[in-house]
Amino acid sequence: MSLENFAHYNDLSPKLRLELEKKVESFGRIVRYKFDIARPNPDPSKYNGDMVYPNIYTLDPTRFTIQDTYEDRDDKTKTKTIALIDENGINENGLPEKFIKIRVNGSNKAILSLNVEENREDFGALRRSTPRSTSSRTACHRRPQRRCRQSCRR
Repeated sequence: MSLENFAHYNDLSPKLRLELEKKVESFGRIVRYKFDIARPNPDPSKYNGDMVYPNIYTLDPTRFTIQDTYEDRDDKTKTKTIALIDENGINENGLPEKFIKIRVNGSNKAILSLNVEENREDFGALRRSTPRSTSSRTACHRRPQRRCRQSCRR
């Protein structure tokens, strides 16, 4: 699993990649994201609390495009396709067919904890650029947004 350049995926300009890496370094060791996926509990007795969470929530899309404004290489476009590529999902031609999905468990009350020291480039850079987050630099306003709050632990 990697956010490394593979085929035409994740072909970021060196300046954008450096900017994302610096942002990930500023997070600290553990980053927690709280997603706004809770809904009011329809049960009148409120047996499980005032809010209910989905059992598993999958962040989508698994592939998306961003504009790399720093791109100045002649043979590259400014539109980049971003994806976490599953190493087991590469076909016989060497092209990726399977992508990794990030899932948030309801048992964690919509909190996703990431250890950025272990998955420095993979998850940190992806979460900063995913279009479903309102805090993203590449937020897609055509899709329903999922607000998330970030907290860091050093």
